[in-house]
Amino acid sequence: MMIRGKDMCKQALYLEDDQLMRMAVKMEADKRQMDLKIFSNSKDFLTAADNVSKETILFLDSDIGEKQRGEEIGKICFEKGFKTIYLVTSFDKNDFSNMPWIKGIGSKDDLFEFWEKELVN
Repeated sequence: MMIRGKDMCKQALYLEDDQLMRMAVKMEADKRQMDLKIFSNSKDFLTAADNVSKETILFLDSDIGEKQRGEEIGKICFEKGFKTIYLVTSFDKNDFSNMPWIKGIGSKDDLFEFWEKELVN
């Protein structure tokens, strides 16, 4: 996703195991001309995260179809220096305990709203 706000572009990475969701989000990101890289597994996501700026916005699904959950991947990224980490999930945000490394929890529909919020900060 190429997002322009305050004369800067923000890149984002998204970890999502559901193929239809990945396709829908990719189409919307392309429509908005946003610089979004989407990954179906944590290994590829973490490899990409190691090669981008720590200012990159990270979006994680909670249930990624692996032993680890998305929020655990978020904690790994936080420990690597990422600060803008969102959990976008079909679960209710009240289902989660306090996770100080997660900046926000919302539905998958909230991904673009979270992203636009980051552009004005």
